[in-house]
Amino acid sequence: MEEKAVEGLLCKGEIEVDKYNCISCNEEKQARSSFPGKDTRAEELLEIIHTDVCDLIEVESIGGSKYFLILVDDFSRMAFVCWLQ
Repeated sequence: MEEKAVEGLLCKGEIEVDKYNCISCNEEKQARSSFPGKDTRAEELLEIIHTDVCDLIEVESIGGSKYFLILVDDFSRMAFVCWLQ
């Protein structure tokens, strides 16, 4: 493959001295600010809610649901399960 063809596939931005890096690609790869540490906990009810959608792989529930939603309050660790049709 020719060098010009490779440049066109990698990026549409300005090509720098290094033919496989461009200005816009380098800007996109800049580091983001980190998430709060593991020690961060909710200080009151319903401040942080953890959620997950799960599926029953082969077997439906008694009510015929194939999916369920789990909601967990970070402060009280109370969990709720909502069945989805």
